[in-house]
Amino acid sequence: MAKRRGWNRAAPLAAFAALVVLAAAPAQAAFIGSFTGNTQPFHTTPGAGVGGTINFAVYNTTGGSAGDTYGTGLAGFDALFTAGSGSGAFNTASPFLYVFQTVNNGPSAGSFPISTQTTAVNPATVTSFGSFTGTSFSVPVLGVPAGFTDPSGPSVPAVPVVLGGQAAIAPAAILLGSTSLRALFSLELTSGQKSTLTGTPPWAPRRCSSAPA
Repeated sequence: MAKRRGWNRAAPLAAFAALVVLAAAPAQAAFIGSFTGNTQPFHTTPGAGVGGTINFAVYNTTGGSAGDTYGTGLAGFDALFTAGSGSGAFNTASPFLYVFQTVNNGPSAGSFPISTQTTAVNPATVTSFGSFTGTSFSVPVLGVPAGFTDPSGPSVPAVPVVLGGQAAIAPAAILLGSTSLRALFSLELTSGQKSTLTGTPPWAPRRCSSAPA
């Protein structure tokens, strides 16, 4: 019988606070390459290694355009936002956008569908949160694979390409708690499947880490 698993997912960026400095300097593109890539959390259970990929990208408003404030490269990206439970409209006044995608491609993906993903956040910095309908990164792993280890550090940099009209799995709900954002999948991510892009535009960056639940 397949077992469910969830991920405790946070922005796996060891120097997130440096975004404040980067935002003040001239940028070559809307995404910040040194804070874009992947991590591959992994932990063991009896007889199986459980892991998956978390792709992440950080954008600022440099190079943005009408309908694509953060310059993802996908025309009309802003309009694809689906608000999470209790979130207001997509707040494009924020200086940053953090985007995540979970892919069930771990060593035992066929035995462990993913039903929940959790991102550690400071609710005081969250201005809106949700998912982006039909979106996906163009590749299952952004950049050089970090490697399935416990803990898994981030592998950066990477160049993200965002696609629309994709058959990615959208969360049934995204909930903001006192310490985290939780995306709940009623249609679990089975082997090889990926989530739609989820994200939040916070007012301020923060240091965080990534670990499987």
